[in-house]
Amino acid sequence: MGAYSSFAMLALTNHVLVHMAMDGTAHYAPYGVLGDDVAIASRKVSNYYRDLLISLGVEINPIKGFDGGILEFAKQL
Repeated sequence: MGAYSSFAMLALTNHVLVHMAMDGTAHYAPYGVLGDDVAIASRKVSNYYRDLLISLGVEINPIKGFDGGILEFAKQL
């Protein structure tokens, strides 16, 4: 985005969107956000999150997407 605070803005926006996805599914899931990267430990919530992004017109890079049981995120398993 070019703004000095864009990393923080992306993180805050992603936190809000993940919470909207949890509210939409009535399901809490552990998750992690690091700027524009998001890891969600629930397929139900992550699918809702993805659909929410699509409805907002946000393009998701399928190469960067991951759906599986084990993930390293921010040097944590």
